[in-house]
Amino acid sequence: MDYSARKTLSFQVRGDGQRYKLMVISGVVVDAIPMMYDFDAGPDWREVKITLADYSNVDWKRVKMIAIGTMGPVGPFRFQIDDVRLE
Repeated sequence: MDYSARKTLSFQVRGDGQRYKLMVISGVVVDAIPMMYDFDAGPDWREVKITLADYSNVDWKRVKMIAIGTMGPVGPFRFQIDDVRLE
């Protein structure tokens, strides 16, 4: 997808207090290291908002995947996301 005309990516999150990651895979190289942005998901809803221009290592014209998850230790976890926006 081409998100080069977009300025921000934002979403609402809440969860179990653990640290999570937003990951973006882009470009033409298949095995490139994804962009990663860490955030905490506490018990109350809060907004996570990133400015796309701050991540020059992302090819915003060729986004292959946007993922939100954990790379933490094996075990239970819980988080919720809502109101995901690319504006």
